[in-house]
Amino acid sequence: MRRLYDYSKTILRERTREIMDIFFFAYYACGMRISDIITLEWKHVDFEKKQIVKKQVKTKQEAGVPTPLSPKAIEILQRWLSYNRNPRFVFDLLDPGFDVSDERALMMARNTKDKTFNKSLLTVSRNAKMPFTITMHTARHSFAVQAIHDGMSLHLLSKLMGHATIITTEKIYARFLEENVRDQIQ
Repeated sequence: MRRLYDYSKTILRERTREIMDIFFFAYYACGMRISDIITLEWKHVDFEKKQIVKKQVKTKQEAGVPTPLSPKAIEILQRWLSYNRNPRFVFDLLDPGFDVSDERALMMARNTKDKTFNKSLLTVSRNAKMPFTITMHTARHSFAVQAIHDGMSLHLLSKLMGHATIITTEKIYARFLEENVRDQIQ
């Protein structure tokens, strides 16, 4: 992530820089899903408490705990606030009047944005000479793996990521848990 972050500072194309901002926000906001990124509204952001409280699109429930905002996530939010583009949606990816309850329209918007972002991230991956292709979902997995390596409990990680059960988190990240145990024992 550090290598990608450093590379992102050299990007000249404005839209690619914005996509990288959104990618890093997903990472810094506890691996937020693309569907939750595009539907993130200013009313969900509490700058005073440094958190996001939002019903997740996939689960239709709030995460088990509010999403804490790191200083880097807040920096990105403040930058987008200064753009003054969309009075409702943080990243200006949906029209202010978009009906988020229209599941079909939301799915189509998410798929379109995801494809657009991933196409741009593919180019970034190549230009940054990354050993693998970066996608929006890479931010989510990178957050989770880093959290595991930093010693976050699986219970808390599961809550932050909005998984229905801790079993889902265990299945997805089992090999990283094993690596973490080996690293801590050696």
